[in-house]
Amino acid sequence: MKTKILYLINSLKSAGAERVVLNIAKYINKDKFEPIITYFEPWHSLRKKFEDLGILTYCLNIRNKLDPTGLLKLIHILRREKPKILHTHLPYAGIIGRLIGRFVGIPCIISTQHNVPTSFKRITYLLDKVTLPMADLVTCVSEGIEEQLFSSVYVFTGHEKYKKHLTLWNGIDFEEIDKIKNSPDNLNCKKWKHKRIVLMPGRLLKWKGQHILLKAWPEVKKKIKNACLLIVGDGPEKNNLRQMIQDLAISESVRLLGERTDIYSLMKIAEVVVTPYYYKGLFHGEGVGLVVLEGMAMGKVVISSKVPNIEKAIEHRITGLLFPQGDYKTLAGLIIEVLENSEFAKFIGRNARKRAKERFDAKVMAYRYEILYKSILEEKNA
Repeated sequence: MKTKILYLINSLKSAGAERVVLNIAKYINKDKFEPIITYFEPWHSLRKKFEDLGILTYCLNIRNKLDPTGLLKLIHILRREKPKILHTHLPYAGIIGRLIGRFVGIPCIISTQHNVPTSFKRITYLLDKVTLPMADLVTCVSEGIEEQLFSSVYVFTGHEKYKKHLTLWNGIDFEEIDKIKNSPDNLNCKKWKHKRIVLMPGRLLKWKGQHILLKAWPEVKKKIKNACLLIVGDGPEKNNLRQMIQDLAISESVRLLGERTDIYSLMKIAEVVVTPYYYKGLFHGEGVGLVVLEGMAMGKVVISSKVPNIEKAIEHRITGLLFPQGDYKTLAGLIIEVLENSEFAKFIGRNARKRAKERFDAKVMAYRYEILYKSILEEKNA
């Protein structure tokens, strides 16, 4: 009999944590496990991808995070589906999932932490901290997150049974990436023909650092006349970034594309992928963001600011390029160097893809979760 696993997440928008859940659900052994997806907010970008895999999905369709109807719907779904494992992702789904999961009597609860807790709002931080011990297992997507949460780190490689908390790195869907990489262009690229594309995917948040890249862009344009910057994503910084683009007089070469589901197709036409994380004070953020790994898997040059654990993926001038946080002048220089030196770009792209394949394959990630699921069920006699 298959083991039901209900994955609970905030939404199915095309963002990092959501794509991680998609990769787990896609590659988990369907002969042993039955994944079910449940999400709170009516953002449905990835829903069809789950449904194409034959995976049951439920949207709780909440109007806001205090909407009680979502809680009642979740209770109803958990009681009807009776999953053996509830696996939560992101703080809101984690807090609600742990509380409701214990109330309903779910045998095993796993919570995955995609960001360090100091990046949360204060109330979220407190509620997450109070409810996190209710999980049977906490997995973290990087050592930095686990270190800040628990002051110790155990990187899971599949050779031991689970501990109370551990680090399990995100995985990249190489099958999907290679399908796009090796197929004819499926974008209408006429408007970007003969352009040198620089791409930055990610939520429009202050700490993602889009403003740092915009500050660097005028210098890039001075040297590379046909350079074009594509910024993908949505978020609270949208209006600020629009104003900044106007103030810098770079609107002819910068496009805010909003949320997109064809991120791999955009990466295909790009020469450079930039992740200029900008954290003030204590480390805030996500460890090594999924977009870093996806850009590397596509064989692109990824330029990232220096953040904790980034060296697990990017070795400077070998598998990517690094610059000090906030140093937009150095960032501009690195972008120019890559666009002016095609052999250097090819060298880094080859190394980046090899590093991503060796360390961050989604099939390996899903298999390691299978081991954890089996171990926790045995431990709980569930």
